[in-house]
Amino acid sequence: MVTKFMLSIGAACALAGCASGTATQAQRGPTPLDAFAPRVVEVEERRAILTIGAGDTISPADDRAIDGMTALYRTVGQGPIIVAVPDSLGKEDPLVRQVADAIYDGGVARHDILFAPYTPGPQQKNEIVVGFKRFEAVAQPCPSLGSVDLSRTLGKSGLPNLGCVVNSNIAAMAVNAADLVGPRAQGPSSADRRQRVIEGYKQGQPTQTPRGPGETVTLSDAVN
Repeated sequence: MVTKFMLSIGAACALAGCASGTATQAQRGPTPLDAFAPRVVEVEERRAILTIGAGDTISPADDRAIDGMTALYRTVGQGPIIVAVPDSLGKEDPLVRQVADAIYDGGVARHDILFAPYTPGPQQKNEIVVGFKRFEAVAQPCPSLGSVDLSRTLGKSGLPNLGCVVNSNIAAMAVNAADLVGPRAQGPSSADRRQRVIEGYKQGQPTQTPRGPGETVTLSDAVN
């Protein structure tokens, strides 16, 4: 099941043209800090949502599982969400549509939901499985200072573990490890808003945001 589902994800991603990263790293020469740069690995996030034959509707537990997955997808997901469906069903089956609708209600666009058929093995349950790709940052092990010969650290090379702790902290703090691969796509520009403020300023109009009746500011009358 795991292998077949991963093949389903790979095939669906190939058809959708999804890439493993959001951008290509700039070409540059290696530095001492690169020796301990976090490794970014692509992993599979998947969950069996529904066992076919257990009922005609999604259970509350299934609904909560979908909510959790869509929340994680919106934060760290890459590419589409894949809904793997047994051959005995089609994507228009009512149960499959309920799963897709629940994913959509969780904030995932329809065009980011792809369906992939699979054939369950003899000992496998007929399950609808939802999954997607994400990245994880893996910190490099840092050499102990006790193993460093401080008498041989002169020059420009620095200590053998230079930057290791900093890079380990970056790997631990990165919410979305894909940000370590490359920058995200830019959002819509705010140039129109800035232009309206500039035009208002040229015409002598107030440029601050109007305050409502309940929005007041009290300045301190304390004397330093």
